[in-house]
Amino acid sequence: MKIYKLKFLAIVVALFSSICVLSNSADAQIRRVNFSRAQIDRLIRNVEERVDRFVVQFDYALDNSRLNNTRREDNLNQRARDLETATDELRREFDRNDSRRENSAEVRRVLNIASDINVAMKNRQLNRPTERNWAAVKTELNALARAYNLPQIGGAYNPNTSGGQGNSNLNRARIDRLIRNIEERVDRFVVQFDYALDDSRLNNTRRENRLNERARDLETATDELRREFDRNDSRWENSSEIRKCLNIASDIDVAMRNRQLNRATENNWRAVRTELNALARAYNLSPTGAAYRQYNKSR
Repeated sequence: MKIYKLKFLAIVVALFSSICVLSNSADAQIRRVNFSRAQIDRLIRNVEERVDRFVVQFDYALDNSRLNNTRREDNLNQRARDLETATDELRREFDRNDSRRENSAEVRRVLNIASDINVAMKNRQLNRPTERNWAAVKTELNALARAYNLPQIGGAYNPNTSGGQGNSNLNRARIDRLIRNIEERVDRFVVQFDYALDDSRLNNTRRENRLNERARDLETATDELRREFDRNDSRWENSSEIRKCLNIASDIDVAMRNRQLNRATENNWRAVRTELNALARAYNLSPTGAAYRQYNKSR
């Protein structure tokens, strides 16, 4: 009888410990998203300062690497400048006193660009100051990601989760067909999207101009993907171009979900998204709109 009592007591203690752990974990999760406006302002200021310094250091470090005077060096430097521009845009939007949800698109864009740069930093050994500064940039940006409940830099997409089944075995012909379909649908979508926004309450607003520009960015990115794919690069070398398409598409996806546009535009966007997500699965990358779904699930 005493043995049974001891076993029962052990079970109670174990359950109590589990509850405490879960409670502490939940408290930590609540605390991590409860940043004040002043704290977020300080994070953005720190990010701006560190990114400005990183852009200069990164350029210098690449000049002293085996990538010097290559197209890849130019692409990486451009991505660093994109990050600088995106953080400046985040500052301007934050200073407009928009709500946290309205700022999330700018934060997500910064994180997406930073994830591209993070891949390059992991795969290449650059000088110590550049690596230290990037580690600091990443720390500040991941704090910002927690504040907005967005995926952190370098967060891996698990293709076996609810986001979709991994399928990295598509042959080259099938990927070629996917890219061709995406190009055709995106070209048509850009025209439809412009027309649909003209017939919406966003007509003649700054937001309309930015959304149209983002659609054109997607068109440019898919064209770039086609050129890189035709160079017969390996799958890994193509992944940055695909990630760029998916990142831009995620921004557009938010606008499509938040606004009711005409049926033809919505149908074509669903087709674009389906093709892009098939491509994402082929490369084991996060599908279009993954950050949007995570953000809204956490609210």
